[in-house]
Amino acid sequence: MRAQFIWNAFCARFNIAKECVPLFESTTNGIVATKTIGKAASTRSVLARSAEMEEMILRETEKLLEDWKSKQHKLDGLIYCMGWKQHGHFIPLYIGKTEKGFDFLGYRFKPQKLLEPAVQSLTRLLERARRLHEKGADSHRLRQYVQRWVTWLHGGLQGAVTENRFNQIWAYVNLKLSG
Repeated sequence: MRAQFIWNAFCARFNIAKECVPLFESTTNGIVATKTIGKAASTRSVLARSAEMEEMILRETEKLLEDWKSKQHKLDGLIYCMGWKQHGHFIPLYIGKTEKGFDFLGYRFKPQKLLEPAVQSLTRLLERARRLHEKGADSHRLRQYVQRWVTWLHGGLQGAVTENRFNQIWAYVNLKLSG
């Protein structure tokens, strides 16, 4: 009974039953919608997240960003619950946490740490740099591309991202392109 009391108190404190949103978009007859991702030759279908879920993720991530920017460190990360509403209560099926961090909008979020580029962002940077290189781009053009990417990385985040690592990222791109 103690666990149920703690769960009910948590749900009441954070308005879980009121604030929960559908994870996926669905059709009028309840079928989960899909969307196509990828480029022409390698597309695939994935489940489409609901607009409400996208909005909630952005809102909650913004709270984390503001906490980290302010250096208050009141927040440690996000938890997420999957379940359903029944008679005005939220019935959990799964509860997880992002204590090791999570990737979102090209960044890697880790509790108590500055933002870093996500592995997927670095992979895309390298793929695009490789394509430029294959099309005959010279070193000046490649350096320009990497500099713009680093500017994007730091854009608008005023100190929430790890120090400017242009030289490190530029060396990484050169190493991968020459190897």
